[in-house]
Amino acid sequence: MGRALRTVRCVPCVPEGYQPPALTAHEPVVCLFGFGGAALQLFDTVLSEPYSIFTYRFFLHQWPELCFLAHDAETNALVGAIVCKAEPRKKKPSRGAKNASAEAEAKAHADAEAARGALQGYVAMLAVNTSLRRSGIGSHLARLALDKMKETCCEVVLETEVTNTGALRLYERLGFLLTRRL
Repeated sequence: MGRALRTVRCVPCVPEGYQPPALTAHEPVVCLFGFGGAALQLFDTVLSEPYSIFTYRFFLHQWPELCFLAHDAETNALVGAIVCKAEPRKKKPSRGAKNASAEAEAKAHADAEAARGALQGYVAMLAVNTSLRRSGIGSHLARLALDKMKETCCEVVLETEVTNTGALRLYERLGFLLTRRL
């Protein structure tokens, strides 16, 4: 017997065209748009490590276009959220080209990265209500964020615990490759 289908509405965390104000460490957090208590509770319940309100605030104010919420269409209850960022890619040390062909290929790759801004996307947090896992909500949120990151990023990376088999399967289905274990 399969899971009942649920209609979910996914929305950006902040209004379109929003320009974040300059923030100070002492400024109180009044509202993080739709990313309020329900989202913080969801992350606290689902994630293996706790984050402070300042972590969420940092992501939402720096990369609001890369943060999405999923609401149950009938009840409007928050059922999932994803928080991402995009920053300049860290340069890897050159290992030196062994021939002219490899050197030309490396230059073409570097030029393509420069044309796209050489940003590196990062999936910081993805959470779905535990009773709704394996219903496609996490995949949908991840695809929304990945599609947005594809506009400016040459690669997207993430970290997840080796024991989180559900997340590992999800990210593998989305095309991520395991590159190293930390």
